Parts: sequence; structure tokens; C-alpha cells
Amino acid sequence: MRTLQPAEWSKPRGFSHGVEVDGPGRWIVLAGQTGGDEKGDYPSDMAGQVAVALRRIIKLLAEAGAGPQHIVRLTWYLTSRAEYQAAGAGIGAAWRETLSAAAISAQLTSRSRNTSTVSCVRSRTSRYMAS
Repeated sequence: MRTLQPAEWSKPRGFSHGVEVDGPGRWIVLAGQTGGDEKGDYPSDMAGQVAVALRRIIKLLAEAGAGPQHIVRLTWYLTSRAEYQAAGAGIGAAWRETLSAAAISAQLTSRSRNTSTVSCVRSRTSRYMAS
């Protein structure tokens, strides 16, 4: 098992951002990623926080030599359905920016071959808890 820790991120206490595990198969499991940047600052809007969380997920995947096409599941925890719905356009833009149509297409191919699995599960909370 290898811990995923980008060099420019401060080391967390009591958990790891992600791990890479071999056998059987190769697994990359990520801890919940909040919408805060490396300094701990959070955008004021939900779409901005989603964009940060998605970029953090992509950064961790890259640490293991993977990409968005390898994502199998993302779990989101939200505190306001109305705010989520109102931020839909911005969230969609963040999604397209980080998880392009090509990546989604590759993801479907990867799933059908069962070549790799990435599970991104929220374990910590933020104002909007979107990751």
C-alpha cells in the first residue's frame, strides 16, 4: 500500500488523502476532498467549492498515475439541495472542466473491462460538503 500525498499539500493528521493498493487488481481509494484549497481557503459559492474538490481529486489520481477515466464512484454530501440546484450551471462547468467527455467515455470503457477501480468517498465535512 502506498499513501498518496502531493508534495505541495500539507500532511494531514489522523488520515491520508488517498492510498494505492495492489492485489487483487489495483485500487486507488481517496478520502473525502473538501472545497478548500491548499491554504485552507474556501470559495464563497458552491460551484467554486465543487471545482476545487474535483481538481483535488484529479491531483490525487495523478499521484497514482491515474486520471478521471478511472473513477468508478463519487459520493457527495450536501447541506442544501436548493443551493445545489441553484449552482447547477457552475457545477456543470466545473464538471466539464475536470471530467471531460473524453474522460467519461474512457471511464465507461474502463468499467466494462474491469481494469481499475477508484472510489472517492467523503470522510470530512466542509460548508457544502461536495466532493
